[in-house]
Amino acid sequence: MCAALAAGYVGESSVDGFLKRVGREYPIPRVAEGQRRLWLRDDLDAAIPPPELARGRRGGGFVTVVLPLPRFVVAKRLADELRCGLRR
Repeated sequence: MCAALAAGYVGESSVDGFLKRVGREYPIPRVAEGQRRLWLRDDLDAAIPPPELARGRRGGGFVTVVLPLPRFVVAKRLADELRCGLRR
């Protein structure tokens, strides 16, 4: 998934916040070809702490629950694909 989708998947409030933590809290992209950077869901799942350990990370004592994305494919507009760097 592209950086925008990966940021939302791990619960980051912005893409910039996600990219600043890549390499420390989050894995490096599995595909890095020029400006195209893609993360695998399994890699991101391994980086997300379980809810019982997420206390105090950024939530001020609240537990953050990140729900996985559905496994089915949803048709997207071409503009959304181009924004993520996936050109056909």
